[in-house]
Amino acid sequence: MERSSIMTVQRLMRLRTNTFMSAQIPSSGYPARHLHMQMIQGCFGGSRANAMTSMPTLVEVGAACPIRPLSSVPTPLVKMMTDAIEMQRNKTQRLFDLESFGSNDWDEIESLLFWWASQETMEGLDWSWKILDRLAIECSSKNVKYNDMESQLKGKMTAWLNLTVNSWRFLVLDPQSAEMTTSNEPALMTTENILNKIDSFPPHILPDAQTYSMIIDAKIMQDPSKAAQFAEQILEQMHQESRLNHRVEPDLVTYNSVINAWSKSGLQNAGEKAEALLQRMEELGLKLGTISFNSVISAWANSNDPTAGQRAELLLRRMLELSRQGNDDMHPNTITYNSVIDAWAKSGDLSAGKKAESLLSEMAEQYNTGNGDTKPDTLSYNSAITAWAKSRDPNAGMR
Repeated sequence: MERSSIMTVQRLMRLRTNTFMSAQIPSSGYPARHLHMQMIQGCFGGSRANAMTSMPTLVEVGAACPIRPLSSVPTPLVKMMTDAIEMQRNKTQRLFDLESFGSNDWDEIESLLFWWASQETMEGLDWSWKILDRLAIECSSKNVKYNDMESQLKGKMTAWLNLTVNSWRFLVLDPQSAEMTTSNEPALMTTENILNKIDSFPPHILPDAQTYSMIIDAKIMQDPSKAAQFAEQILEQMHQESRLNHRVEPDLVTYNSVINAWSKSGLQNAGEKAEALLQRMEELGLKLGTISFNSVISAWANSNDPTAGQRAELLLRRMLELSRQGNDDMHPNTITYNSVIDAWAKSGDLSAGKKAESLLSEMAEQYNTGNGDTKPDTLSYNSAITAWAKSRDPNAGMR
């Protein structure tokens, strides 16, 4: 059996057990696969039912398989899956062999691009980019007018681009993706390569805010030390481009992604930068919530700034006040408190231990009075202990 087919099947089986797929992405708070389904729905007419019924046999077969090693999967089933992959390869190649696309080809293009992007494999990603490249050639040809293209596709080009970028992001976020790459498959593109690729497309294939937010998320994983400056540059570029293309206007998710980049940077000015972005979001009228504040607090905790504890706790107090005023999107949770305690622990402040223990008691009190979102966990206690240990308080050992 062809090695690339085996690797594709192995990855399909492994992805079903990979906890990464159900983990929350910090910038958005939604499970990764949920975000993928949202884009699929947009591409296939808006309903989950339409998206799922359009899904090919291979995915249905994979979903029906019990979780077990590939070696224990019956050979006929593996053959069925690899045959399905080969069928899609042939269908895609036949499409490429056409001199130009007719009006009846667009549904086939959509189906194939969705199929390959949803595989979340290097081969699937490679085919997805090839389909977009072929579309770019078609769009640039003299036979295709922009108005005709726009009326036929009804804005689906951006959704197709996002499906492909999201597939690439999945592979970047998955630490085992490199292990599943065969020697004849191309390496994952860097974020800079992705941006250059998007810039090379004709105006029919336009990115939107979601495109850039996903690229920022991937940059955080690929190069966290440089992600913050990269994200800031992308943010300013989006604001400039939005004058001509309103779809790239930065939204709440974009700003959360940039704040998350600062949070992961470890730079001493990360807290200041993240909080400045929070203020800018308010000025733009974006609806702030727990995710935005948690990311800023985390930026302070990871900044090594001696005032981090105080600044993080001020943000917590502000969240509590907004929550009391009736803001349903502003409820501090265990993550919030843990980040503030962590900020105090890293501050080296003489009062850090007392502050951390007070916050721990506050969490427990809220939980005991019915707030299930503030239940102290192991990290809460460990961070409080660390705060005492680093506080230089003479009574720290007893505490």
